[in-house]
Amino acid sequence: MGGKKKGKGKKGAEEEDLSTEQLERAYAKKCKANAVKRSKQMLAFFEQYYEDGEHIKKAHFHGEMGPKGAQALMEALVAVNYKHIVSLRLWECGIQDEGVSHLCQFLMTNKTIETLDLLKNKITDVGCECLGRVLGHTSEMPLKILHIDHNPIGSKGVEGLAIGLAQNKFLNVLTLSFDELDAECAPAICKILVYIESNLKELEMIGNRLKGQGVAEILPAVKISKNLTNVDLSDNQVEDHPKLKEALADFAVNARNFQKINIGNNFLTNDFISHALQALEEGKKIVDINFGIEISPELRLKLKGILAENKKVAKKAKKKKKKGKKGKKGKKGKK
Repeated sequence: MGGKKKGKGKKGAEEEDLSTEQLERAYAKKCKANAVKRSKQMLAFFEQYYEDGEHIKKAHFHGEMGPKGAQALMEALVAVNYKHIVSLRLWECGIQDEGVSHLCQFLMTNKTIETLDLLKNKITDVGCECLGRVLGHTSEMPLKILHIDHNPIGSKGVEGLAIGLAQNKFLNVLTLSFDELDAECAPAICKILVYIESNLKELEMIGNRLKGQGVAEILPAVKISKNLTNVDLSDNQVEDHPKLKEALADFAVNARNFQKINIGNNFLTNDFISHALQALEEGKKIVDINFGIEISPELRLKLKGILAENKKVAKKAKKKKKKGKKGKKGKKGKK
């Protein structure tokens, strides 16, 4: 390692921020206590810090870390009260539920993380409940993006997440793809979507087993969600369920916001899609919908025309809304 430079921190009269140097020492100590090797990626972060003096903002890891490795890292972050990480990514690190419990100890007092990505970590419903308990209304962490894809959390895991996410006002993007979910997760998803202070804009649940019943139960909550505008429910074994036909028609006509929805790679018939197009044309609320390759050329052409018209309506509504806001500001200025 080259000659050490002190962390730049803030100049002037303020005390110099040496937290990254403190973290290096704490991390070495915690790794020794947990009998694990120090992560090469973490060592690279420290090396970069000594080169440019910039604190660690993006802590992105890929590869086996294990529960004990996660414990050592999180205990070190807690020990020095590290306040610089904005994005924490643990891809295929195998931290499991045990590692998540230590992660949650760090998240409990965190006020900086905006993105948390836990792709492929063998997390179950136990870990999700732990996460749910630290992501509720008392959390001061400005978390905007949460990825928990490719983990066997099951529908029970979504129930655990909902403990906190049903009261979270920061989150913008939630992805739960390939997580072994079925229709039983629908009530928990609905709780998250209908929270009055929710700022959730995108929901992705690709590659699960929601089927027609699950999607039918989720759509009413999507319809009334305050800020949600983009939903991906593709590859969910969705069939022509009677309740889905009704729910999709109601959603297309009465959705609170102009919506984009993906329900492709499922088992929907052209008869079902034809019925859905009638609702799309009537409601003019859906500006983009993907039915997948199942749709016939005739229906695809008709869909293209309907969506083009719906986009025009959405554009006009957006302009009208902007004018309304300007008018209100003008009136306030005259008072």
